[in-house]
Amino acid sequence: MSGLAGFGVLIRKELLETVRTFRLPIVVGLFAVVGIGSPLLARFTPEIVEALAGDMGIPVPTPTVEAAIDQLLKNLAQFGGLTAILLAMGSVAAEKERGTAALLLTKPVGRAAFLGAKVAALGLVFLLACLPSCLPWLACGAVLQRLLRSDRAFRIFNVTMAALLALSVILFLW
Repeated sequence: MSGLAGFGVLIRKELLETVRTFRLPIVVGLFAVVGIGSPLLARFTPEIVEALAGDMGIPVPTPTVEAAIDQLLKNLAQFGGLTAILLAMGSVAAEKERGTAALLLTKPVGRAAFLGAKVAALGLVFLLACLPSCLPWLACGAVLQRLLRSDRAFRIFNVTMAALLALSVILFLW
């Protein structure tokens, strides 16, 4: 028996469980909020600080596309990492609590297939969650591009977002 015996069946089980437990819509919603909120926060931070600080004279640089990209990258890294840990922990704990992990491992499936299916399903959830977070970001990026009148900054933004998406999926599956 190879270590990946039953991988196809287990990946289907994991994806079905992801849909039934509403993991996918919750993660997509979280990443969409981060994708929408990051450029807005970068844009309105100077005004928020000015309104709260009053006459204290706290210097805040003017918002740029680069600052908004930096804000999104930091937020996605922070929320993505925390979400990955929580989802993986919850997935294995639920299997153990219900007793399905012990039942599955007595069948002709390998431990590598069991864990590999979980990692692959979580990787797919994160890939699907990153796409909607990037779509609102692209819309906000287009608005920022028009406000700043900078085609170069928008091209840099597009390359950065594509690289971030590819890197996050590769690192998660690694």
